[in-house]
Amino acid sequence: MKSILKKAWKENWKLFRLVAVIITIGLSQKYFFDSKPQIFTIGTCIDSEAPVRGGVIVVFKYSFKGKEYIERNGRGKYSYQIGKRYFVSIPEGYPAWGLLMLDKPVPDSIKSAPLEGWKELPILVDPEKP
Repeated sequence: MKSILKKAWKENWKLFRLVAVIITIGLSQKYFFDSKPQIFTIGTCIDSEAPVRGGVIVVFKYSFKGKEYIERNGRGKYSYQIGKRYFVSIPEGYPAWGLLMLDKPVPDSIKSAPLEGWKELPILVDPEKP
């Protein structure tokens, strides 16, 4: 077993390093944006994509400070409906990096978001839910 791993490492060490660098960059980017203060707005699911490899990707749009953005998110374990509205979390200063919060649908009582978004979610959030 040890010799198989040694041989694989010798033959593919550049590939292993490249994968490690890509994973590190991806995680660093996620932690960077998660560490920023968040602003909240409303997004609408407009489509979904199913790449050959991987899970379903949800396509959504949202407006922030008068500009419309179209982004994509993995859906994770959550269900979604095309046309349904969900809250979007935006890292302050990076409006094009919105994250659709599929676990937080927008109630019908909220008709629209302020142009500048909310500093806090305008609904009560159960602290027991992620």
